[in-house]
Amino acid sequence: MQTTNRYTPEQNGAAERLNRTLIEKVRPMLAESGLPKSMWAEAVVTASYIRNRSPVKGRELTPWELFYGSKPDVSHLRTFGARAYALTPKQLRNKLESVSQPGRFIGYPSGTKGYKILLDSADTVISRDVIFSETDSNSSSSSNILPQPISRPPHEVVSINDDAADSDSVGAAQLEEQEQPVGSMR
Repeated sequence: MQTTNRYTPEQNGAAERLNRTLIEKVRPMLAESGLPKSMWAEAVVTASYIRNRSPVKGRELTPWELFYGSKPDVSHLRTFGARAYALTPKQLRNKLESVSQPGRFIGYPSGTKGYKILLDSADTVISRDVIFSETDSNSSSSSNILPQPISRPPHEVVSINDDAADSDSVGAAQLEEQEQPVGSMR
């Protein structure tokens, strides 16, 4: 084993390539989540966490499987920056306070089962009792998606008996006016 010379990262190509791979994952994570660039360290740790549990090119096993000898559980993985609501324990709230605190998911804490949440109050909490709203998106790219118009069924023609027409019922002339498209003339 040899140490590298100062200021020559080229001598440690594997580590430099891993750094580049992680940064290439962090950039879109931050952009899509809408979180500030100051959250880059949390994004790098989360990218590494996910990479260790994902297939790697040129290997049949994930890094987790190579190290631990078992398949990783990925059922707990969440979208970085997703809206999250962390439960406030009963011991820390009174009966009139909110049951949860809104925030954003920023990673997986080491050494514990749970999620790291950046609260809207700028505090960070670790909680296992979290509700995620991953469909909410704060990115600018999602604002370009327009909602699709709701298609309505075709109008049905209803005939009204002259005998059944009361003062409370709508006249045929009024029905025809309501069914005409906007901007059309009679």
